[in-house]
Amino acid sequence: MTIAPTVKFSMAFTISLVAVVCIICLAIWKHLRKNKLSKLPPGPPGLPIIGNILDMPSKMLFLKLDEWKNQYGEIVYYNLAGTKVVVLNSVKAATDILEKQSGVTSGRMRMVMASEIMGGDLFPLFIEYGTRWRRTRRASRQVFNANACQVFWPMQEHESEVLIRDLHADQSRLEDHLSRLTASVTWRLLYGGPPIGDPNDERVKLLQDFSAGMARAGELGTFIVDVFPFLKPLPTWMAGWKKQGVKFFEDNDAYFRRLFREGAKYKEEVSFVNYSLKIAERFGISHQELAWVTGAHFSAGEETTATVLFYFVQAMLLYPETCKKGQEEIDRVCGNRIPRFSDSDQLPYVGAMVKEVVRWRTPAPAGIPHAATQDFVYQSYVIPKGTVIVDNVWSISHDPSVFPNSDTYDPSRYLTSSGELRTSSDPADQVYVFGHGRWICPGKDIAMNSLFIDIAALLWAFDFARPVGSDGKECVPGNMDFVDKGLVVRPAPFGFNLKPRRDNLDDLLAQF
Repeated sequence: MTIAPTVKFSMAFTISLVAVVCIICLAIWKHLRKNKLSKLPPGPPGLPIIGNILDMPSKMLFLKLDEWKNQYGEIVYYNLAGTKVVVLNSVKAATDILEKQSGVTSGRMRMVMASEIMGGDLFPLFIEYGTRWRRTRRASRQVFNANACQVFWPMQEHESEVLIRDLHADQSRLEDHLSRLTASVTWRLLYGGPPIGDPNDERVKLLQDFSAGMARAGELGTFIVDVFPFLKPLPTWMAGWKKQGVKFFEDNDAYFRRLFREGAKYKEEVSFVNYSLKIAERFGISHQELAWVTGAHFSAGEETTATVLFYFVQAMLLYPETCKKGQEEIDRVCGNRIPRFSDSDQLPYVGAMVKEVVRWRTPAPAGIPHAATQDFVYQSYVIPKGTVIVDNVWSISHDPSVFPNSDTYDPSRYLTSSGELRTSSDPADQVYVFGHGRWICPGKDIAMNSLFIDIAALLWAFDFARPVGSDGKECVPGNMDFVDKGLVVRPAPFGFNLKPRRDNLDDLLAQF
C-alpha cells in the first residue's frame, strides 16, 4: 500500500530534475549563442527592441550606408527590430562573402508581402534560392548569354536611330525619349512585335505600375506582415493589406499571362517568349512561371537602363573632355554614318565610357539584399543564419583601394596603357552594378549592349552643352543631387543643350 506514493514521488522528482536540466542546458545554449552572435561587425548603436529603425532614412539609403562605411569600415552591422543586417562596402568583402561563400550567402530575405502575397512566389527577384529559381534562371541564361543576345543587335541599332531622330526633333523631352527607347527595346526583346512609339503606352504603364508596387513592398517595414510574419494567415476580411496584396497578384498574374500569350503570336520573331517556349518542357518550367519571368525582366531592365543614360548625359556636361575623346574616336571609325555593333572592337574608349558610367553612378545603388542560409565566418566575425546581407553597390563601386579618385568620371581607368579596353578578371576591370554571386543579373550583356549602342549614337550625333543662366554663367549640374524612386535612384533634373554635330544631320538620318 506504500509503494504507489513512493513511485509517484520518484516520477515527480525525475520530471522536475529533467525540467531543471533542460532549463540549465537552454540557458547555457543561449549564453553560448549570445557570445557567438556577439562577434558581429561594428555598427551604429541601437535602441532596445527597435534597434536602428530610427536611424534609417526614408530616402537615399545608400548615402547613409556610405556614411556608416566611413565611420565603421568595409563591413557594417545594424539591427532593424530584430532583423540583423550586414552591409558590404568594399570589393574585397563583397567578393569574399558573396562570391567565395555563395553557397551560404545566396538566400533572400523573407518578404512576405512582396514575394509571397503580391508575387505569389513567382517574382524571380524576390523568391528564395531553390528549385524554381534555378530552372527559371537557366531559361534566362539560354536567351541572354553573351553569344545568344547578339541576335538582338539589329533591333537595338534601329532603336538607337529612333532615339537620335526623336532628340533631334525635340530635345526638351529627354526623359520621355529615353523612357520610350528603353521600354521599346525591353519590350521587343521580351515579347516581340512592333516598337513602342509612346512612352505612356498603356501596356508599358501597367508594367511600370507593377514595378513601382513591388519596389515599395520590397522596402522593409512598409507592411506590418513583414515585421510580424505570423499575421500572414489572417483572412482578407480582417487584413486590408492582405486583400490589397492578393488583388495585386491576381491582376498582374492575369496580365503577365495575357502578354505572354500575345508574345507567342509573333512566331517568326526572335524574342524571349518564343525561345523560352522551346525550352520550357526540357527545363520543366510552366507557362505561368515563364510569364512572370518575362514580366520581371521588363521590370528589371526598363527603368535602370534609362536611368544610366540620364547619368551619361550628366557626365558629358560635367566632364566635357571625356565627351570630346569619345567623339574623336567615333569620327575616326564611323565618319558620317551612325555607329554599329560591328564597330565595337574599334571603339575601346566608348566601351570604357559605358563601363565607367555604371560604376560612377549606378542606377540601383543599395543593391538587392542577399541572406545567410546558415552561420558563416568572415575574418573575426560570425554572421548568423538569417542575416540580411546588403550588396552596397554604391560604396563597392567607389572603393578607393580599387578605383582611385572614384568620385571622378574617368573612362581611362578601364583602358590599358596602349588604349585597349581592359577585360581581365582583375577587380579594377569589373563593374559591380549587376550584383554578385549566384544572383548576378542574367541580362547584364543585353544591358551593356544597349548602353553601348545608345551612348555611341548620342556621341556621334550631338555635342552636350551646359545652359547659360540669366547671370550669364553656365549652369553646372549637381553631381550629388538625386531623386529616389525606390530601388532605382535617378539624377535630379538638370539643364542641358544638345547641339547637332553635323549640319546635314537631317539628311544623314533620312538614310537610315
